[in-house]
Amino acid sequence: MKAPSLELSDPVTTKGSARRKPFVLEVSDVTGTTTRKTDQFQPSTPAGAAAQALAVEMALPQDVAWALRDDKGALLQEDIALGEQVENGAAVGLMPKAHLG
Repeated sequence: MKAPSLELSDPVTTKGSARRKPFVLEVSDVTGTTTRKTDQFQPSTPAGAAAQALAVEMALPQDVAWALRDDKGALLQEDIALGEQVENGAAVGLMPKAHLG
């Protein structure tokens, strides 16, 4: 039996009309020392899946859950499509998810 896998370019059902073409994101790590542009995601990719894929690509620790925040500092909702939360060319930061308590 083949295990299900998440293809980052597969469309995900979302509310509203998300763009259909890949778009560019400028991604920086939590320290701001590493920044890169990526166009590997479809707008329908959930932000949480994109964050985890970017953490792998940027060789960040895999024993940490990662999240994306927009250039205003707001965390992107992990189960909502990127295209519903940020625009083409947006600058986002990759940061570890921390839970207190």
